[in-house]
Amino acid sequence: MRTIVVIPTYNEAENLALLVAAILSLELPDLGILVVDDDSPDGTGRLADELAARHPGVVQVLHRHVNHGFGPSYIDGFRYALQL
Repeated sequence: MRTIVVIPTYNEAENLALLVAAILSLELPDLGILVVDDDSPDGTGRLADELAARHPGVVQVLHRHVNHGFGPSYIDGFRYALQL
């Protein structure tokens, strides 16, 4: 069974790399991280893509081009994660 951490983001460029590093440091078997970015103007989505490139198969990114809040971000993230 795979563990996937869903992280909805909006303007989290300052925090995202630290959060991903902290989660990865847990060294959980078969861990995945899904960053759900709502088109952050601060570059969070670009940073998430860079983290995904550095951690292929572990970090993935779902780009949403709307900002309807964290609830819909979690729902979209869970739906996406269930397909992985």
